[in-house]
Amino acid sequence: MKANFVLLLTTIFASVATGSKHQLEEPHKAKMKNISPKPFGRTVHVYKNEDGTIHVRKQNTKQLLDGFMNHLKTFVNDTHFDVYEFEDTIDIFGTLLADIESSAANQSNMTTVLDSLTFVNLVYQRLLYAVDSLRAYDIKNSPPHRLIYNAIELNVRLLLMYDINGDLDRTIPDASSKVRFLWRCTYYWRMCFETLKNVSPAMRSLFEDQIEKAEDMLAFFDTFFLNMDK
Repeated sequence: MKANFVLLLTTIFASVATGSKHQLEEPHKAKMKNISPKPFGRTVHVYKNEDGTIHVRKQNTKQLLDGFMNHLKTFVNDTHFDVYEFEDTIDIFGTLLADIESSAANQSNMTTVLDSLTFVNLVYQRLLYAVDSLRAYDIKNSPPHRLIYNAIELNVRLLLMYDINGDLDRTIPDASSKVRFLWRCTYYWRMCFETLKNVSPAMRSLFEDQIEKAEDMLAFFDTFFLNMDK
């Protein structure tokens, strides 16, 4: 299933032009102070216990990828993707991902994490491609712009419903209900867009393209749910 989704993912946003409150530091452990100077993305974490002793914990690449993906997920909720907050941290995320890739290259079990590394990198790149277009179409008093914005944003939200293995993130509560709701959103947005007058062919084409990509991903989720029930 993952291979099929990665193929689908490579088409998402294909036609799209290319101080944060989200803290990237790993949460402090109880009764431990993290004294390592480098933020999330490091492979070694050094903590100083209250009694003065030092505790060292090493993360493998899979754990780093899990953390990276989970931090990406902090920019989405049930209704929107916080593109402006994400944009403020693009450079940080780029550095973190480069650190993870370097860490993976130095591990003997590189082949076991290569697929996950490729998948996470692909998700991150799709988010980068979406940023400029979301900014361009963030015109609230223009119905066609807003509907295109909704469609592009939906694709981002769907991407971040996956884990690092390209499977549905099973920690998402009531995921099937959310998918059904998003299907209804695409249907409603289609109806709204069809009623708009004086919309350029290019904008209609972009909207249709983004909605179709979102529907492809939703259909993939439906298949995942069916396989879970077997």
